Amino acid sequence: AQYEGTLAEVQAQAEEMKALREKLRIKREAEAKIKQLAALFSPDEAEILLTPEADVIVRLKGLHFRSGSAVIPPQGYALLDKALRALAVFPDRKVRVEGHTDAIGDAAYNQKLSERRAEAVRQYLLERLETPREIEAVGYGEERPIATNETAEGRRKNRRIDIVLPAPRR
Repeated sequence: AQYEGTLAEVQAQAEEMKALREKLRIKREAEAKIKQLAALFSPDEAEILLTPEADVIVRLKGLHFRSGSAVIPPQGYALLDKALRALAVFPDRKVRVEGHTDAIGDAAYNQKLSERRAEAVRQYLLERLETPREIEAVGYGEERPIATNETAEGRRKNRRIDIVLPAPRR
């Protein structure tokens, strides 16, 4: 009975090691591809982030919606076309378009606005994809700021679209 318990522990540790190796492989693969993504965008167009879980985030810094609007401005089309090329670098990953707003105004309104903006970007991408794939649109409103809402510059940074390519989960 003692050996069975030890054997089960060793097997569990082996499984854990296997899972960690796979997670590390996914992260290294993502790091290599991040360089490709960074070459697609200028620093004012997008910021490419890799989370500890190996999710890739394409933060579209150059996409600016008019206040209160969910209509993609024509000057944003070229940036979204580059985002399509970024999706092609990770063909095996799901895609989540996240809309964010600043904290000015009503929270419920901002929530809906962020959802409408994420959906507008989702539709733009879906209509232009060469290979169909699932794209989810999520609005977070003012819930996830990346800068202070006390300054105009901070609010501008918080009004954003992030395209998230989640790492495969086991």
